[in-house]
Amino acid sequence: MSSCLYSENLCRHVSIQKIYIARNPKDVAVSCYHFLQMILEQDVINGLPTSPYQRFKDYLSDFLQCRGRPQLISYDGSLWSQHVLPWWHKRHDTNVLFLKYEVMFKDLNTSIRQIANFLDVGLDTDIIEKITHHCSFQSMKTNKMALKANYCANTEIGRASCRERV
Repeated sequence: MSSCLYSENLCRHVSIQKIYIARNPKDVAVSCYHFLQMILEQDVINGLPTSPYQRFKDYLSDFLQCRGRPQLISYDGSLWSQHVLPWWHKRHDTNVLFLKYEVMFKDLNTSIRQIANFLDVGLDTDIIEKITHHCSFQSMKTNKMALKANYCANTEIGRASCRERV
């Protein structure tokens, strides 16, 4: 189950194992900026009354203040202190695995082994290598299901959902 729920909503269930992946907030800001620009530019192409941010500086101000369009794609408007920090405080709980995106990106194979160990799933080396390959940045770049350009364009429901969020 993938979720953007706050820790207090999930951590009440002590028996459930939770994997939380945090990302450097600077990287989140840049990534969300480009994602939001892609959505807004697609809306302009489709004739909808929206416009992309003209400068990153303007976007960053909204992002840091959790206001306007960025708050809809930035941890549900709560940003770091209300979303990531509570999970960080639970990182030593036996049912929580706290991972960092940047570490996973540098050594995906080790991260997959760590996840498998946490879930108590025995995986042989061949399976770990296959998972590592399919989850690699290079593989994801060619996976049509993972491409951002397809995020809103695949269905009418997807396009409507993205417009509602922005």
